[in-house]
Amino acid sequence: MAQKALDQESFFCPVCLDLVKDPVTIPCGHSYCRNCVQHHWDQEDWNQRYSCPECRQSFNPRPVLIQNIMETSAPNTKAELLVKRALLLQSLQDKDLKRLKQEIQDISPSAQTAVQRSRNSFREMVLLLEKRGSEVEQQILSQEQTQLSRVQELQDQLQQDMTELKRSISELDTLSLTPDHNQFLQLYASLSTDTQSTEPARIQTGPRSYFEYVIRAVSALRVKLQLTLSPLQVLLSPAEPSSREDFLQYYTEITLDPNTANTGLSLFYGNRRATHMTQYQSYPYHSDRFGFWEQVLSRESLTGQCYWEVEWS
Repeated sequence: MAQKALDQESFFCPVCLDLVKDPVTIPCGHSYCRNCVQHHWDQEDWNQRYSCPECRQSFNPRPVLIQNIMETSAPNTKAELLVKRALLLQSLQDKDLKRLKQEIQDISPSAQTAVQRSRNSFREMVLLLEKRGSEVEQQILSQEQTQLSRVQELQDQLQQDMTELKRSISELDTLSLTPDHNQFLQLYASLSTDTQSTEPARIQTGPRSYFEYVIRAVSALRVKLQLTLSPLQVLLSPAEPSSREDFLQYYTEITLDPNTANTGLSLFYGNRRATHMTQYQSYPYHSDRFGFWEQVLSRESLTGQCYWEVEWS
């Protein structure tokens, strides 16, 4: 299987990435389109050193191009490749269509299930809140009756004390009008202790803000509920960005990795820009460096949703 894949790759030119046209072989053994390799060497005429676009082996003088003997089978192979390519493309499209159709079929039921379960959950929360609200109301009303009964008892006690005090005052008024001193002393000694007391009983009353603590507790519960419900929005997938402003929220800085830069590229501006050079750069050897294509990787590992902008000329 690997040999078959290798045989098919040999029909493609590494420079133009198309089927080899007028195939030729250079001294290192690699094959290219005649025009592709000649154009590549034309750009290297200035230093009289001609390299292989794939393995970078250099030659001097300019090698003579040798006709590739695999040219006696290219037309038939090209036709086979075109047929296989069409079949593979059709297979790929069929798979993508099936996957998208399945995704369309799955989205609506999943959304309906989420809506129904969310509706049920919120309905249960509403019922629970109504139940708790009713319980709090009953507790408030019960506490109201308790407080009213206490105040009524205090009021009755105060009324009784006032009646006793009025009676004592009346007795004292009558005593003060007695003209005989001996009789006055006898009557004064016979007065009850309560009548002689000049201090009425003190009534212990409660605070005026009887239910402020209930109001504060309910308000605190409301704040907690709001804080709990607010993060629910982040559970839903955000809307697909449609403008530059939408994309900028995912903006990520990109720094180019000089260890991967092809020798035909020069990095500058803090390794944030790259330019094509006519002379190869003297980068040190690195196993991650691109040897053929003029490419470079970024240092950052891009995960999740990332957005960056590139200027190209």
